[in-house]
Amino acid sequence: MAVSATVILYTYAVRHTTAANAVLLVNSAPIYVAVLAPLVLGEPRARYREDPVRMLRAVRLAAKLGLIIDPAASKPIREMAELLENVPPARLFDEMLKLLTSGHSVNCITRLRDEGLHHGLLPLLDVILEQPLGERFVMLALANTDDRVRAGKGISPGFLFATLLWHEVLAHWEKLKAKGESQIPALYQAMDTASGTVRPSLSRA
Repeated sequence: MAVSATVILYTYAVRHTTAANAVLLVNSAPIYVAVLAPLVLGEPRARYREDPVRMLRAVRLAAKLGLIIDPAASKPIREMAELLENVPPARLFDEMLKLLTSGHSVNCITRLRDEGLHHGLLPLLDVILEQPLGERFVMLALANTDDRVRAGKGISPGFLFATLLWHEVLAHWEKLKAKGESQIPALYQAMDTASGTVRPSLSRA
């Protein structure tokens, strides 16, 4: 909101000035941003303490718009990532859903990892991304979803979460079959086991 207001005011000022001054204003834009941003947005650490979800939003917007987070705002993210443990699971779920359905989920996941925010956000995500086969499978599914979003086609959040869980389901399924369980009953049991690891983290208050 604050950034949008600043941009609108700046645009208004450019349109209502002389051509010579307009050139000066356009070329001095980085100075305006550098000076006004701290005043408008505030100190990053204080903002993250007020609402840790802002760290996720910063990464999501940067990935979606192809921006680089200012070092002053980026540095505290890794140091303060543990604050997300105090955020209600419903809010984290909502933010992750926005991230996965943004049309830029691959970039978002990559940026989350770069900023040290991927651990513990979505159950099993950190485990999957540390296993080559699991990571490749998930990234292909996310890339396909991104293509559909950008093409204006419908997507299914259920499909996305099934994709994130599949590697865990497969691991349990293979163990059960190795013990002599029939394929179909073993698959249902593996699905129950995998979904059971997610439920507690989504329901904790």
